[in-house]
Amino acid sequence: MAKSKKAKQRASRQRAHEARAARHQTAASHKSHDHLPKVGTPADNAYRLRRSREDLVAFGEFRNSRGPAPVVIAVLVGLLFVLGILAWVLFFI
Repeated sequence: MAKSKKAKQRASRQRAHEARAARHQTAASHKSHDHLPKVGTPADNAYRLRRSREDLVAFGEFRNSRGPAPVVIAVLVGLLFVLGILAWVLFFI
């Protein structure tokens, strides 16, 4: 038996909802759920001190990238930079 237009729309909305829920579950599992302390409390002062120390230690570090693409891009940019300097030097000599 053929489905009505309304039944097809309802099924489509249900599939879209399930897809959104699945994406939310995946993203939510990667997020930190640490609640921040109230401002001005000793816990807040300790938190801010710890985070500032973490920032100083991690200064200049690259984010954890997946795959070889960031390394390949960095090497290509460096190679283009070196070739540009070499071309400039050879052009003006």
